[in-house]
Amino acid sequence: MNDNSLSPAPITPIAEWNGPALNNPALAGDGETLERFLSDPCSVPTAAIWLAVMLGASVSPNGSDEIVAKKVGPFVAAWRGRHGEAKVDELKQQVIAELKKGKVQGSEAEIRRRVETLFSP
Repeated sequence: MNDNSLSPAPITPIAEWNGPALNNPALAGDGETLERFLSDPCSVPTAAIWLAVMLGASVSPNGSDEIVAKKVGPFVAAWRGRHGEAKVDELKQQVIAELKKGKVQGSEAEIRRRVETLFSP
């Protein structure tokens, strides 16, 4: 009797990758993507997702305020300068909604504190 249920599965080698590392520039917040967000006040949903990801990363146990200080803060300041307070409020509400959808680690109070700090003039 031959019982193959205890035998390891065959290993299939994966071809080696020799190309460049792939990343998502929009998620990283490259200059071109952020400028597209800033130039279009209708990009609130997309900009809010990016902000929520950045804020979520900074709230996590291994997070860093450096992300917020270097990219997110200046982006919100530029958004305020280009689109005014009403669009800032709209963006803020959308960011809060996106953060509630996700599984951000950190208390709701900590998340709200970060959002309020980020959006304060």
